[in-house]
Amino acid sequence: MNKNIGINRKIQQLQTTNSLFKLFYEEEAQFDSVNLSTLLNKLSKIIFWKCFSPCEKKVLKIVSLIPLYDFDPRGIANILNAFSKWPISIHKTSYAEAIKHLIQKILHQTRNFNTQDISNTLNALSKWPECINKVVYSEAIAALVQCIPPKNRNFNAHEISNILNALNKWPELCLWKCLGYLKAINVLISCIPEKMDTFTTQIHQISVLTLDWCKFQFLNCSN
Repeated sequence: MNKNIGINRKIQQLQTTNSLFKLFYEEEAQFDSVNLSTLLNKLSKIIFWKCFSPCEKKVLKIVSLIPLYDFDPRGIANILNAFSKWPISIHKTSYAEAIKHLIQKILHQTRNFNTQDISNTLNALSKWPECINKVVYSEAIAALVQCIPPKNRNFNAHEISNILNALNKWPELCLWKCLGYLKAINVLISCIPEKMDTFTTQIHQISVLTLDWCKFQFLNCSN
């Protein structure tokens, strides 16, 4: 445990891709799930979209280990969020297997997801609209959405915006016809007035656009 805490601290302190990859190669045998998610999260902050290609081979080495580990909600959210920042193909074997493993973990522990994890995970999955055609993805999304109403008062402005924006990207789910999604959208919208002072200009713009979308979807609904 102390060894893994030390590795995490090193990851957080290092600031270059070379130093992070070097640490991984030196300590790979000692890595636990937290170290792995922390490493990918850190790499996602310094490897930008246009610079990803030269680093992909090394990233894939890390990604290939994901199915070997159990991850908690924060780890799942961090890794999916990292993937969403890179031009990866969810159909490529290594990514597909890693994401499927993480999605299955979501289904087994949705109740343990806090508001930030729910927001980050839905936001990440929304970056791959085509994923909704796979049952395991839609099941995970539905499970996360069902967790929203019980935690409604805990969502902050940024999380509310992220979730509404994410749901806007899956028209195939027929959100306006599904009571579970309607309930989640309604409780998030009901939280906006009391949190309006905390919305920044950018977040406010996202919310306005999303609420416009919701308005059209609700045209044929009683509410």
